[in-house]
Amino acid sequence: MLIIAHRGASQRAPENTLSALRLAAESGATWVEADVQLSQDNVPVIFHDETLTRVAGSDDALAACTWKQLQGLDVGRWFSSQFAGERIPSLSAWLTLAANLGINLNLELKGMN
Repeated sequence: MLIIAHRGASQRAPENTLSALRLAAESGATWVEADVQLSQDNVPVIFHDETLTRVAGSDDALAACTWKQLQGLDVGRWFSSQFAGERIPSLSAWLTLAANLGINLNLELKGMN
């Protein structure tokens, strides 16, 4: 059976986080859809929105922030205190975890010029 988790298990964990990816696998998903964008210093990261407002409380555009700046943001607390401290994952970390979990990926490349 084909089960696709949208941005990971986004009903049970903050979307596009490593926790959401792990929970998708634990829930029986065989595929996960996620979004890839570039930070200001061209590090590919897993993130959906253009701005950080909704999930990190910052009005900055993701593309205007460096990888180091993005790693200082908490993208889990908005969802639940249980996920406080969750960070934006790099594409590399996402791919590694997906491979370890045996999850197939459908990646949407956003804003890649």
